[in-house]
Amino acid sequence: MFELQVVQAMYGDCQLVVYGKPGQLHYILIDGGPATVYANHLCPVLADIAASGGRLARVVLTHTDDDHVTGLVDLFADLRSRQLQGQPPVIPVDGMWMNSFDLDAAIAPSMANIVIPLPHADSQPTFSGDSEQVLPAFGVAEAVDLRGLVSQLSIPINTGFPPGPVSLESAPDSITMDGLQLTLIGPTTSNLNRMGREWREWLKENRAPEGVAAIPDLSKPVAVDQSIPNRSSIMFFAEYAGRRALLTGDGRASDIIGGLVRRGLMAKDGVLHVDVLRVPHHGSARNSSRRLFSQVTADTYVFSADGTNGNPDMPTLAWLVQAIKEQGRKARILATNSTPTLDELVREFPRAVYGYELEIMAKGDHVLPISLS
Repeated sequence: MFELQVVQAMYGDCQLVVYGKPGQLHYILIDGGPATVYANHLCPVLADIAASGGRLARVVLTHTDDDHVTGLVDLFADLRSRQLQGQPPVIPVDGMWMNSFDLDAAIAPSMANIVIPLPHADSQPTFSGDSEQVLPAFGVAEAVDLRGLVSQLSIPINTGFPPGPVSLESAPDSITMDGLQLTLIGPTTSNLNRMGREWREWLKENRAPEGVAAIPDLSKPVAVDQSIPNRSSIMFFAEYAGRRALLTGDGRASDIIGGLVRRGLMAKDGVLHVDVLRVPHHGSARNSSRRLFSQVTADTYVFSADGTNGNPDMPTLAWLVQAIKEQGRKARILATNSTPTLDELVREFPRAVYGYELEIMAKGDHVLPISLS
């Protein structure tokens, strides 16, 4: 079995990679979405996995935007709270992969500032969506909160990678976990160095919405993503039993293609075909390109977005379906939520003409399962 389970994460990202044989399934959690996602969607899913004897082989934080990290802070705050009360965890966690900065030298004082208040015996744990009292930030990034919680829980960090940040240059050619082969394609050391230098300055900035005009003039250039956290995303090419998925975080198209080329994953014609492509950055046009959809083809394209900031952007959707038509293929587009741009896609680019199917996650569902096997 090889399956990508996309958790309902509103405008953020949260997904589970599930692989293995029946009765011997393994799970990797990638990102946790924004506030309320853990309490409303992720926690019930993890509880069901644990009830069947499952555990998280790894938890991966691709990068530190709040729509990726907050749900993980909630998860590990819950784990820590249960530990302090002598309760079993909602699910066991075997390891964590993440990049964080200014932590190796200053991890002790950072962790000392993290306080997890014990709930009353008759109360339920609270999460970021319910209360601001779970994790007082004390002016440090959520990544520091998360790193501290993981360390307090004695969960190994970045096992399988050499010391220091996880990067394309420092990572091994691939990591194999119970038959699943993971090849890191990003971030690059240069992007991580930029992230480290500008970390504190970036945290103080107000991030502007990244939407692009709804109906695109495809003759005009679209600004590319220069966001330091996005370009520091941990990105993987995953393969199990001959099936392949590309998990891109909020990476930029040029960085994704560059990582694939450097890893030798492109075919001789310069094209890579995968079963599933998780379209980067919720379908933002700043992170996609015509070239991406020409050089990376897929049977299924996945968007995790709810219309916030205009995502998925119309230029991204147009580039995608035009590429599918030009390649003479059929493909599925799966989305976690209905959005105005997806409605517009159907109107402006008819499915029968452009060769795609569109499926929207049902309201009230916790996950959208995508079978690769």
